[in-house]
Amino acid sequence: MVRSLYGSGVTSLLWSLALLCAFSTGAAPVAHWAFDVVEGGVRDKSGECHGRLEGEALSDQVRPGVFGEAQRFDAGRTRVRVPHNPAVSLHRDFTIEYVIKPSRTDGFRTIFWKGDRTVTPQSISYYVDLRDGRPELKMKDAEGRWVVYSIPTALSAGEWHHVVIAFDRGTVEIHADGVRGKV
Repeated sequence: MVRSLYGSGVTSLLWSLALLCAFSTGAAPVAHWAFDVVEGGVRDKSGECHGRLEGEALSDQVRPGVFGEAQRFDAGRTRVRVPHNPAVSLHRDFTIEYVIKPSRTDGFRTIFWKGDRTVTPQSISYYVDLRDGRPELKMKDAEGRWVVYSIPTALSAGEWHHVVIAFDRGTVEIHADGVRGKV
């Protein structure tokens, strides 16, 4: 069974995505992808969770980002697949941090998810996404029911945003552009 982490900021520029093992200052990332290259896939700057680009190739996939270059993901036709690695299972406390410039904020926009839809029942660990522009973390509980954490404030389309989602001892905090949103 292949379980993967998928990244696809739908119609977005995604500069960086990092998974930290704990919500604490100075925690070492278990994975850190800077979506700044097209050739040879996407390198994990902190470990061995390297990914590869899949889907339609765009001639202008890499554009200026907030700190350098950024990968453009267009309407779900381009994505990154990272093979399963126990380091990104997120069963304990964790922090997810990303910088994104969404072109659209309507509807449901996946940023990344971990799971396997080829098995029955489907194995979905979690989603990090924008729902109508609001950052959210979605996961299944032990009984298979969806648990959704979101903030009421939507991100603006066409602007760069820094989002931090922290899961600490069963409590979720979501910070957008340095402001803690009520979950």
